[in-house]
Amino acid sequence: MSDPHDDLMTETRLASKATRPFWFALGWLAVALAAAGAILPILPTVPFLLVAAWAFGKSSKRWRAWIYSQSTFGPMLIAWERHGVIPPIAKFAAVLTMLSSFAALTVVGQPPIYVSVIVGLILATVGWFILTRPSYPPVEPTPMPAIEDSP
Repeated sequence: MSDPHDDLMTETRLASKATRPFWFALGWLAVALAAAGAILPILPTVPFLLVAAWAFGKSSKRWRAWIYSQSTFGPMLIAWERHGVIPPIAKFAAVLTMLSSFAALTVVGQPPIYVSVIVGLILATVGWFILTRPSYPPVEPTPMPAIEDSP
């Protein structure tokens, strides 16, 4: 029986043996930051998981398969890789986090106006990118049943 994620593994090309430890360490660092992001609202989770999947893909097909097989975030990674999908709840959480971070920066931090403008433009661009991604994978058309001619 074949692995349902085999098509994701075929796209991966391992890095040279000399650089694989670097990519492997980067993958685990990204997993650790994603885990912290699941607890701390200031850190994003999914972008770090995407980095981890990418880094593991350069270091070890086994660890890349592991991250995609996780029941919690594997489906989101697969949906992103196959269709560029960001689920609505993730969009909501990302935009809400960006808005509250920007509010905290401007109200509590009181930076110079140019810093607020630059940060605001960056967050608005990232928010636009997130909100314009599809929310669901495309629906596969179901084939019409054949109609038999009766004599």
